[in-house]
Amino acid sequence: MNCRAIFKSPYGLIPEPGTMENSMKERNVFLEKIHLKNFLSLRDVILPLKHLTVLVGPNASGKSNVLRSLALLQKMMYAESPPPSDFIQDTIWAGGANQIGFHLQAKADGSSVDYRLDLDAKADDRHHVAFEELTIDKVKKVKVIAVRNGQGEVRDEDGENPTKYRPSKPKLSLKSASDYGDKPVTTAFTEFIRDWEFYNFQPAVMRGEKGISIIVGQSKESASLANLPDLDTVGSSLKDILAYWSENDERRFKSVNEAIEDCMKRRIEYRIKNGDTGLYLWEGYPVPLDRASDGTMFLLAYQVLLNHPEVSPLIAI
Repeated sequence: MNCRAIFKSPYGLIPEPGTMENSMKERNVFLEKIHLKNFLSLRDVILPLKHLTVLVGPNASGKSNVLRSLALLQKMMYAESPPPSDFIQDTIWAGGANQIGFHLQAKADGSSVDYRLDLDAKADDRHHVAFEELTIDKVKKVKVIAVRNGQGEVRDEDGENPTKYRPSKPKLSLKSASDYGDKPVTTAFTEFIRDWEFYNFQPAVMRGEKGISIIVGQSKESASLANLPDLDTVGSSLKDILAYWSENDERRFKSVNEAIEDCMKRRIEYRIKNGDTGLYLWEGYPVPLDRASDGTMFLLAYQVLLNHPEVSPLIAI
């Protein structure tokens, strides 16, 4: 058995000083369940999510396809449209199905959110969206979006202002519907999907020297002027971030080290050795981070990701 996918809803992370309340207010959407149908090898899969969900299974069991399905949904939110028909046909399950189905259940601003989207592989270009429905339950259930074969009706979250939906070209109504009317929960849910991040950390890349010279050798005062980099999806900025935190953010650097010590009885140090300044793994003696094992680099990447102030509402690794 192996583990290839981790979903993390970032509650419990370290907020900026004095921003605990604001930080928690921003994280007001939580994905509770995913139901996927006919996507690549996934015939019919239901995945309930917790704040931390780990998918475990043998190779070729479909774990990576769960991530690919969510990444596709995110891309559609950016594009505001479904993929072309040939893509849908190439992506659909090989068992003779005609439609790819997404069903998400979430909590947003204290309301229940139920979103369904079916893409038809055999429909003409105007009707790829065979079914799209968004139901929001605040005080009562309201069907905010009801679309069949690319056309339908949208309304405000209080049930008022029904509007005919007749786009001139194939579109996802979830994104466009949130742009007008009284739809704060719809907007929050749409932005939540758009802000998902998918990581595929590469130990060889994380051990590289890319960008580290920007910070190494600077004084503490000049280093503090540098911007904290984001952790990119392959982890090439890992050492930049650790070096920056060691100089400018003792609290986050300490948090990463405490996690490493709990798991491995080791710690990370930013030190001078033989005239060279850099990051070292302390095992009773300093070992350059460039020589750390793949497992150590993965663990460091996870801890840096979870302690980074710019954290996404859903993290998939």
